[in-house]
Formats: sequence, structure tokens, C-alpha cells
Amino acid sequence: MPMLTRRSALTSIVSGLLINTDVRSAERVAGPPLWVAEHGPARVYFLGQMPVRADSVWLSSAVQQAFDGSTELWTENPEPAPGPPPAPPVSAGPKLSEVVTPQEMSRLRALLVREGLAANALDSTLLADSYPAVSWLQDHAMGVDYTLIPERVLRTKAKAAKKSVHSEWASIQDAMGFESGLPKDVRRQFDLELFRRGLDEAENLSEGNRRLAEWQVGSLAALDAMDQRNRRLYPILDKLIGADRNMAWTARTASIMARTKSAFVCVGIGHLLGPASIQRYLLKSGVTVRRV
Repeated sequence: MPMLTRRSALTSIVSGLLINTDVRSAERVAGPPLWVAEHGPARVYFLGQMPVRADSVWLSSAVQQAFDGSTELWTENPEPAPGPPPAPPVSAGPKLSEVVTPQEMSRLRALLVREGLAANALDSTLLADSYPAVSWLQDHAMGVDYTLIPERVLRTKAKAAKKSVHSEWASIQDAMGFESGLPKDVRRQFDLELFRRGLDEAENLSEGNRRLAEWQVGSLAALDAMDQRNRRLYPILDKLIGADRNMAWTARTASIMARTKSAFVCVGIGHLLGPASIQRYLLKSGVTVRRV
């Protein structure tokens, strides 16, 4: 993301649709951003992940060492169940083409053509279902390999090492439909902000590639700058999938620390940036947080 969890959870669904604390440090280190939260003898490591390509290098010695020393793994997205992917929640509301501006529809159609798809492929898509498809346009253009996303790689490694594996969400259905209980007007604005952020990101591939490059070497300057802009442009997203979820990690981390001395958490990098980051809330709760 950041980035909503549905981006990876709905990969196969989207493809089918289209076919039919140094919290703000800018220091360059060897590998992607990694922090450790400490309270007494307990440690919880937080890795900020991004969608990656086949040529992306992210499993640094620091990440490997932190992971190897942990007894359990937490990921942002739950593991998909065997078999076909679950059907998305039944959506309601207007079609995308009925609520976005003509200029935005023109931009979207140009992106679809850029990726070799029909210009009208998303004309009948509901606004509530549009984000996974739009974010796929950026991922496809950048050559993202969903099988190599850090949390998936680490989940496989954790199972092989017989570590316990947990997720922020109880199921993929929960991750896909957490916003279904929002008031109608808030849900509409939430979906509009998702679409517009996805559209901006899909158009700006140079920024996406720069973001990935900065992430791989652990430089937060560019990541922080983009995060600040997104908070300003998309305040509802910042609260609902940023601050609110980040705050929940305070109690979750305390629970983890109460039962184990070392755990490893892998979440989208956006959750570890800015004034409402997971680290900021942990610091306020009295937990020590430092960049590894």
C-alpha cells in the first residue's frame, strides 16, 4: 500500500475480472525498513513491506536474523484457503462511471489500454469494487510478482520452521469486507478516495519504481514524502485504514509480548510511516521502539 489488504487478497479475482524511535529516519541502511519494539525481555519486530518484482532484494541479514530469532509470525493478510478464491462480498451502490468525473474515466480507460485491455473493461464495475482492479494496473505495469510479497515468503518460511502464524484479519472475507459496516456516505467517500489514489498511483509509474527502490535500501525520505501527500489528499483512507488500524496494534502488541519473548510482524510500509504510525502509538503506550 500502503495499500489496502485487498490488493494482494483479491489478486486472482481481479485478474479474472480484467481478462473478462527513529520513526522518520532518512538514513540508508542495508535492506527494507525494520523496527523493533521492546518492553522488558519481549521484542516484536516490524517489517514494512511492499509489492515486489522478481528482481527485488529485500531479505536482508537484519530481516533474516530478526525472523530467525522470533517464535511467531504476524502478517497483514490471512492465508488464502485452499481451492478457488472466495467470492467478494456482494456490493451495492453506483457504477464507477456514474460517480467519477469524465476526466477520471478517460484517465482510467487510457490505463486499461496501456495494459493491453479493452478501454471499456471497467465501465460497468461498481465503485465499491473498483480499487483492486485499478491497483492491479499499477502492479501489472511494474511487473509485481504477488507470490514474492514478503509476507507470503515469510509465511512459507515460518511454516517450515514450525513457527506459529497469525494474521491481523481473521479471514480473507474479513479483510475484503471490513468497510461494509460503514455509514453509506462515509463508505461512498472511502471508495472514491480508494479509486482516486489507485488511479494516481497507476499513472505515476516513475514514482512507484522510485518508491520500491528507496524501500529496498531502507531510505524513508521518499516514502515519508508520499505518505504525507496521501494523508492530505485522502483523509478518510488515512483514518480508516491507517490510524484506526495502527492504534489497534498497541493492544495487539501488548498481547503478543505477554506470551512470547520475540515475534515478527510484516505489514504494509504505510502503517509504519507518519505521525499515526504503529510505532508512534507504541511509544505513547510506553513501549520502546527503535529502527534496526
